[in-house]
Amino acid sequence: MDERVEEKKQKPSKIQQLEKQLEDNFKELDDAKKKVVTAKKQVKKTQHLISEEKRKQETKLKIEVGAILMKSLGVKTKDDALKVGYKYGPVVKNDESLNLPSSDE
Repeated sequence: MDERVEEKKQKPSKIQQLEKQLEDNFKELDDAKKKVVTAKKQVKKTQHLISEEKRKQETKLKIEVGAILMKSLGVKTKDDALKVGYKYGPVVKNDESLNLPSSDE
């Protein structure tokens, strides 16, 4: 009789095992939630970096296209470029790769 009582004391009951398992499952769930939050933050950062880089590349491409257009129109100075059209004027003002002299020179 004493042996059975001692066995029960040594082995956790089924309820205690289930409670322990439930606690472990909640801990795993919390860890998974933290990982998801971290992953979402990383995705947002990456998306922001991608959109910023895309914007930079689009701007650079517009400037290059504007420079090619200005050269093909035979523009010699920045003032001439401004006379060609308002649409391409800001491109010429902001881009030094066109290498046009100002009309003052």
